[in-house]
Amino acid sequence: MKNSFGLDLAGYSTGRSTLAMAYKDKKEIHVDILNGHQFEKKFEGKNKLDNMTKGELACIQCLLQKGNLYIDIPIDLQGLPHPSKPQYIWELRKRPIDEHLDGLPPLADKIGSPVARMQNIWSLLRKQSGEDPLAESIFETYPAASLSKSEHDSEGYKGTAEYSDSTWKGKLSSKGDEKKENVKLADILNNLSWTADEGFPLNHDEFDAAICALTGLGKQLKGNALQKEMNDKLEGNYSLPRGYVLLKEIPKNVILDRRNYQSRLASE
Repeated sequence: MKNSFGLDLAGYSTGRSTLAMAYKDKKEIHVDILNGHQFEKKFEGKNKLDNMTKGELACIQCLLQKGNLYIDIPIDLQGLPHPSKPQYIWELRKRPIDEHLDGLPPLADKIGSPVARMQNIWSLLRKQSGEDPLAESIFETYPAASLSKSEHDSEGYKGTAEYSDSTWKGKLSSKGDEKKENVKLADILNNLSWTADEGFPLNHDEFDAAICALTGLGKQLKGNALQKEMNDKLEGNYSLPRGYVLLKEIPKNVILDRRNYQSRLASE
């Protein structure tokens, strides 16, 4: 089994895009959070686009030489913002899978920037190779939905936790809402029995990237099965976005580490 990579993509100005690599070593499942990659760099609107996209394409091509890439961002927009023959108001702003899984509208302000970023990257990848990697080596996934499929509460886990004394603990905070989110993430990690080195911190973006990467190693919900589930709920006859997959179950006992992107891939 090849390595599997997960990218939790954010906008250019945040520097919060996170990258993870999942792999099996004998019977153990590992996820390395990768630092020092192109996608975690911050850029502003006045920066030249070419300066960023060259690095993005080089990073993705390097990843695809080692394994498949699973990305937490809408890719195939299925005609948005002008879908074919919409019947319901939600169809003007969401894809059917987004409505089914209660995902964010792809073109809204919360994820509109990273969606635009991904659309540019996807276009350039097709031009560069003359082929479309979507559904072949690049896939879209949704970590929160994979958590729900695994019977974990996917609400309110957008915090930070730390592994200490063989357990995950929410990062200390004086803010009530932030404290709850930190504790929620820690609870999920403890329920999953994930482990790491003493003092290892993990934020929700890194956790999402880890789930994305694990999607390439675990049992997937996709194709006809996912489409039927979606259409049964929506009482319609809709198609899935190309390359859309979920995890049926989040693996337990995953071992986490943090590694430099370049040195980690060079060791493969």
